[in-house]
Amino acid sequence: QARGNVEETSWSGNRHDPMRIQSAWRDKFPKTDLTGGYIGDGYPLCIDLPDKMFLRKGARYRLLGSSSSPELMEDHSYFKKDPNIKRFVLDSNSGLKARLCNASNGECQYEMSVTLDTNIDCVGKECIADTVRVVDVGGIYYEYARPPCVEQAFYNNAMKVIYRERWADSSCANPLLPYASEACCSVANLRAQRYPNYLYDQERVLFSTANSRCEEIGMTSCDFNDIGGIETHQKGYHWSTDHCRILLKVNSVGQVAIVYEPEDYAYLHPHIRDDNRNFFKVYWRGDYPKNDNDVTTGNNCGGGICEALVTGGCLCDTVISETLVFSRMPENKEEVLANLNIGAYDPSAFDEGTYTEQEANGVKAYFTSFGIFDRDTVFEVTDEFGRIQRFKNTKENVRIKGAPEYSFRNAPSFMSLLNTEASVRDAEYETEAALDHYLHHDNTAPFVAIRLIQRFTTSNPSPRYVKEVATAFRNGKYGQFGTGAYGDLAATIAAVLLEPEARSVTLDADPFRGGLREPILRVMAVLRSMEVEKSEGYPVLRLEGMSDKIGQMAHSFPTVFSFFLPEYRPDGRPGEATLVGPETMIMDMPKMVGMLNGLFS
Repeated sequence: QARGNVEETSWSGNRHDPMRIQSAWRDKFPKTDLTGGYIGDGYPLCIDLPDKMFLRKGARYRLLGSSSSPELMEDHSYFKKDPNIKRFVLDSNSGLKARLCNASNGECQYEMSVTLDTNIDCVGKECIADTVRVVDVGGIYYEYARPPCVEQAFYNNAMKVIYRERWADSSCANPLLPYASEACCSVANLRAQRYPNYLYDQERVLFSTANSRCEEIGMTSCDFNDIGGIETHQKGYHWSTDHCRILLKVNSVGQVAIVYEPEDYAYLHPHIRDDNRNFFKVYWRGDYPKNDNDVTTGNNCGGGICEALVTGGCLCDTVISETLVFSRMPENKEEVLANLNIGAYDPSAFDEGTYTEQEANGVKAYFTSFGIFDRDTVFEVTDEFGRIQRFKNTKENVRIKGAPEYSFRNAPSFMSLLNTEASVRDAEYETEAALDHYLHHDNTAPFVAIRLIQRFTTSNPSPRYVKEVATAFRNGKYGQFGTGAYGDLAATIAAVLLEPEARSVTLDADPFRGGLREPILRVMAVLRSMEVEKSEGYPVLRLEGMSDKIGQMAHSFPTVFSFFLPEYRPDGRPGEATLVGPETMIMDMPKMVGMLNGLFS
């Protein structure tokens, strides 16, 4: 028999996980946060991760078992049926293989998830791989999950990549990231081929690696027509020698959309064409180009520097500038947190000797040249929530080419704009970053405090009561309860139940203190007091039609906002006194009569 929440899919799919991520549906563009920044601020740039990150401290591997199909990245479905699939087989003397095997008494003890706690020296073909997807550990497969990192929405020196063949999808890609495969051509022949000794199917390499591989076989990278010698499902994005312009389109309120313009192409995906409407918010430093036809007072699209579009908005070319932030040691950690946005990866994951360390004013500085503050300097601080934060000593600005007075901070994003690169991995990282941002927002602690107090003790807590519970949530400690970690619920619940306002006998005499018991809890309390037991032959006690009779049934809330709103004010004197009574929202006269009939009949 199918389990209702997991296996029964006849009408509603998987009800067990209603928040399952569909990465193909994910908005690929930068997303603003709640504090004037972006989801992704504080995360390292993917281009700044150490070389061969898959062998570095912090690299994570997920057990796939006997299947070689990745789960966090996308592979063509034909690979599951391809008997000649080429996977990355680790050498017998590989340190990575030894760590993933985790042998005991000569037998591998595979772990579900493995995170490298030290750097591992490369062996064999690991030394020539830019990255890996799935690794073969003696017939058992692990998927490599690159650490969370972000890409800037705009960047310099973009190169064109082509998906499979010229008349298919073209796009722009950062040549400093392993996002495509090589395409090698001989003289006057635009039917390209892959490097014959490529390491695995769907391998992605840097643009420089692609060029080197082509030169090794006496060929050159090219703006090819198609790829020969491999099956269609083995093709993906391949580097070409054409360059790309990354433009921006500005609408009437200053939001921008990204427009890709390769030198030559047959097809661009709609989300990056010049007619796309995928606008997102940016933080302009002052004014921005305005189409005179869009607003009352325009500026002719930046004095004619940008193209005025007949459909509205301005189309502008861009230049990326990078600025040093600190040329001295910051005075305190607050100065670091206020002025830096681009994260940095753990310096201990780089080769020994890459960084030297200095500490002052509660700030650690890591230098590539000791004592010299440059753009590669990394600052490390511990924030008010106890999190270690690392930042790169630089800011990136996007400027309008020809009109540098129009500029904004470059926006980070977890998701790649390459059409087939929307992976579950990056979508999950973005979701986790958003949740982490919400969790550590200044309003979260008092919000959680009020909601828990309303459910456990009183509907209308005093500000002092809320403050004490919120403080316990933030500090992770209340008396002897809690671990001291931010958001510790043991400390939070202890504060809710043990605060004087929750236990005061004097306050019990106040008719406006406390809260109404939810209808279903009233019924359960009566059943428990009567010591009701299930009838013989019936495995469970069934309560039928409770939503209609009393307005509430466990797990049957009518909306995502549950049965009632926490800020609901009832009619009469409590409401006139601005007091809330959430449970009264579902207590109309028919429901009250239904409750009485059920309890006393």
